[in-house]
Amino acid sequence: MRSLPDNSSFADRNKRSGTAMVEMAVCLPVLVFLVFGAIEAAEFIHLKQDLAICTYEAAKIASKGSKVNSDVTTRFNEMASAKSMNNATLSISPTLTSSTASGTEVTLTATVQADANYSLPMRFFSGISLTKRVVVSRQNI
Repeated sequence: MRSLPDNSSFADRNKRSGTAMVEMAVCLPVLVFLVFGAIEAAEFIHLKQDLAICTYEAAKIASKGSKVNSDVTTRFNEMASAKSMNNATLSISPTLTSSTASGTEVTLTATVQADANYSLPMRFFSGISLTKRVVVSRQNI
């Protein structure tokens, strides 16, 4: 015949389950915060890299002697569109024309808002504007 367990083992089990619930209530929000924070940080780094790639691609076009501002801006916008970047802008100094002298330093400054490019509800990097500046020398090739 089976003997019934004493009441003290039930009390111990209830204490252990209550302790586990308290530990979960404390740890779960921290773990969720860490996971979403890591995802958001990875998305921010990815956006920063995409901006650099788009700017470097535009700089390749800007370094060629026959290209003008519209060619450089078109290439930047093509790359930004391919990377699904929203609200990315590019400024070029000095203005490029077909007669811009060889050896002229051309500065490209690309900017994108972090808010316009996130899909997550958490916004650790809200209000941040990323900027990438590249300087190339104009070559008449």
